[in-house]
Amino acid sequence: MIECMQCPLVPLSYEDIWVGMSMLIGIALFSILAARAEARMWQAIRQHNGERQALQRQITLGKSHLR
Repeated sequence: MIECMQCPLVPLSYEDIWVGMSMLIGIALFSILAARAEARMWQAIRQHNGERQALQRQITLGKSHLR
């Protein structure tokens, strides 16, 4: 029979807990900032495409008036 080895749980020190918590908070803040930056990027892309389409419509209307 294989004997089960029991591994005693090592109590964490307050320093370990603080380091872990600060790392989790850092990851959460980075995730929030990345999501906001991505949303701004997509908003800028959509706005730029809208301006481009409006310009293309204006050029097309101008060409049709010249004919």
